Amino acid sequence: VNGTKDMIATGECWIYVSDVASLPEISLRISKSFKKNKMNYTLPILCKVRNVSRTVVTDAGGKLLWDLSVLSRSTELLTSELADSIIAGQDVEKLKRRIDHVQASVSSTQVFKTRYDKATRENIMEMISDIQEKLDSLHAMLSQYLRREAKNVSLLARAEDLKFSAQFSKSRRQRLMDRRVARNFNTVKSHALKSAVASEESLRSLTDDALNFYFCVLYMSSVKDILMDPSDLENAIGIGLAVARPEHVVDDPTSLRVYSISGSLVSRSSVMDALKYKISMTNPLSAHGGFSFVSMYQSELSYATFGASREPINAWLPLYVCPAHWERVKS
Repeated sequence: VNGTKDMIATGECWIYVSDVASLPEISLRISKSFKKNKMNYTLPILCKVRNVSRTVVTDAGGKLLWDLSVLSRSTELLTSELADSIIAGQDVEKLKRRIDHVQASVSSTQVFKTRYDKATRENIMEMISDIQEKLDSLHAMLSQYLRREAKNVSLLARAEDLKFSAQFSKSRRQRLMDRRVARNFNTVKSHALKSAVASEESLRSLTDDALNFYFCVLYMSSVKDILMDPSDLENAIGIGLAVARPEHVVDDPTSLRVYSISGSLVSRSSVMDALKYKISMTNPLSAHGGFSFVSMYQSELSYATFGASREPINAWLPLYVCPAHWERVKS
C-alpha cells in the first residue's frame, strides 16, 4: 500500500558475556547505499525486532561448534570478497592474511579433548572438514591468481606432494602392499557382513569396575558403549602406542619398534579419526612418522594424538577384554 512493502528476515548474532542475566536487548539499524545519476544515496530502512530467541552455550563442545560456525561464515565471506577482488584485478594481500588467520584458527582447533563426547566430536570434525574444503578452494584461487608473479610455486607444491609418495622406493614392495591391502579388504568385508551389535547377555560378565577401566579417553565411551553402537561395527578398544618402522617392515614386520606404550585406553575409531584429522591438517609424516627410525632419545616423535598424560600416540593395539569384544577384534 502506498508503495511500501513489509519484509520479514531472520538472522543470528553471537555475544560473549560473563553473566547470562546481562544479555542485552536486540535492535537493528539497516541502510541501503545506491547510486543514481552519478550521485550516491543512503536510504535508511526501518526495522522492528518482533521475536528474539536466545540460546546460551556453556559447555565446551557447544562453544567450539559455535566458534566453528563463525569460522564457516567468515570463510564464505572471504570467498565472495576474493572472487570480487580477482575479477577486478585488485591486490589480495590483505585477503591472504585474513585467509591465513582463519586457516591458523582451524589448524589450532583441538578436536581430541576429554570434554567432548563422540557425537560432539563427530560434528566438530565434520564442520572442520567442511571449512577446510572451502579454505583449500581459497588457497587454490589465490595460487592461481598470484602465479602470474611466481610461476615456480606450482613446482614447490608438486614437490611436497611427491615427498611422501616417494617413501615406497621399491616397486616390488609397492605391489606387495597392494596385494596385502586387497586381501585384507576382502577378509574384513566378509566378516563385517556377519558382524552384529553385542547383546546385553554377552556383556553381562563386565563389572562396573571393568566398564570404568576399559574406557576410551578420546571418545568418552566405555567398552559396552562401543560394542553396542550399531553405527560402527568395526570399533574396538585397545591401547595407544608410539612406534617407528623402516621401509622394509613390509617384508619383516618384526622390525617395528615400539617406543612407548600409552597408559590411556583408546578406541580404534578415535585413533583413525585422529590420524585422518592430523593428515588433513598437516601431512602424513607428522601423523605416523613415515618409514624411518628416530633416535630413542629424540624428543620430537610423530604423533596422531595424545593420551591422558600427554604421551604420543601414532598406532593402536586391540585388547581382549571379553569374548564379545575379542570376536569384534578378530573380525
